[in-house]
Amino acid sequence: MAKPLFVFITGTLTFGLLWSLALMVLSKIILGGVKNEKEKKERKTMAVWLVTLAVLLMYTMWLCGFFHQMYPLIIPDLTISIEKELLESGLLPKPAK
Repeated sequence: MAKPLFVFITGTLTFGLLWSLALMVLSKIILGGVKNEKEKKERKTMAVWLVTLAVLLMYTMWLCGFFHQMYPLIIPDLTISIEKELLESGLLPKPAK
């Protein structure tokens, strides 16, 4: 099992790489056929903000899931038998005697 710090650093670097790649690709797509310098600057600013916001929100969701796996909010109660619950609810057929 990987150490939590290693996974955290790897995930953070992965999202940093995703940000830089998405920024380059989106900038090339958005600035493709624009001749006007003012429009080019506005589009580039918009691309930077959109990509940064999208990657930041995805990273936040990943981070919440990662921390939730490390420190769960509830601890499963394993004292109740699943088979007993299924028998009582009628989802599992009663065993033949």
